[in-house]
Amino acid sequence: MRALALSGLASALLHALPLLMVWRPPLDWHLSATVPIELKPPQRLLGRAEKPTEPAHRSKPLEPQAPPRPRPKATPAAPFTPGMGPMPKRSASPSPPPTADLSHYAPVGARIVVLLHTDRLRASMHRRAVEELLEVLPDAYNLLGGTGLHPIDDIDALLIATNDPRSITATFLAARYADAERVRVAIENRTPPAWDPRVLRHLAPDLSILVQPDGATRLEGAPDGGSSSSDAQWLADLQEFDQLAPTPEAPVLLVTINDLRALLRLVTLPTPQSLALAATADAVPRITIKLQFTEAAEAERFATDWPQARERWRTQGMLFGIGGLLDGVQLSQKGPALELAGELPERECGRLLQLARALLPPPARPFDPMDAGVDQGRTLP
Repeated sequence: MRALALSGLASALLHALPLLMVWRPPLDWHLSATVPIELKPPQRLLGRAEKPTEPAHRSKPLEPQAPPRPRPKATPAAPFTPGMGPMPKRSASPSPPPTADLSHYAPVGARIVVLLHTDRLRASMHRRAVEELLEVLPDAYNLLGGTGLHPIDDIDALLIATNDPRSITATFLAARYADAERVRVAIENRTPPAWDPRVLRHLAPDLSILVQPDGATRLEGAPDGGSSSSDAQWLADLQEFDQLAPTPEAPVLLVTINDLRALLRLVTLPTPQSLALAATADAVPRITIKLQFTEAAEAERFATDWPQARERWRTQGMLFGIGGLLDGVQLSQKGPALELAGELPERECGRLLQLARALLPPPARPFDPMDAGVDQGRTLP
């Protein structure tokens, strides 16, 4: 579940925008092999079977048809006159989802923090695409492989944080689950591979974390509640991380990225200092992206160059079936801050998740999946 921080729409923004940016990590890094990209037809992608069509040369006997029924005449609406009450309001389109700062849920120094409400993905049309992203993540296999647990069906919310998205062991995980007894029994004795220093700790019957040893020490030594220390406040925040967006129509995905310039540089647009993202699980997802710059002049330049960048995306993105992805996104500026808000087309969003799966970088360190769950010679199921 580690790289899910960059998965879904977050992964797409960081790894599937080669048309707008060039990846320049602080350390030398490259793909060890060419990753094949398979683009499926939209019907297969969304789980719908293609409807067979009759051959053009095959003719059918003509059948007598009844004469068409006359259409009923539309009754004109009564004109509005004083005394009839308030004018009826037109149905407005749903508002963009609100973003949030997730930094206080993460260990100190984390650049990327992701909150994923997996329970809201269960009925989403994009569920399968997210599942395909999870299939390549080592943490998902190391913790859940062989247990019969599913990251979407059995986990209600996930918090993922890291200061280096290329490193497995730098990732912090927190998971909230409803069936506490079943999940705890399945993962109670799980241990990371021998080369992974992280430890699994249970902060509550329905809350578990995968954390570096120093983080575990901080949380275990924190007093119960109160705000007298940063450790106690961190523990209190983690106890309620899944309550940040509690309503069903709230975002399924929240992302906070700080010090963005240390992770990537945009080519034709100014690179923001930080980014906040929120997205819903609708078939046509609603999305909000807030970009914070150090100066208003940088934001103004981004806004000025945005139409040309979006046109380049539209032209070149057609090769991958995502040319119309940004057509429904509008930009607004307020000082050094920009907001991109709108809707992502259903088909293009599915294709983008496919590309994110294909372009997801490999782990920075090789790992043997058979090492998962091995502790002092005992192999867990």
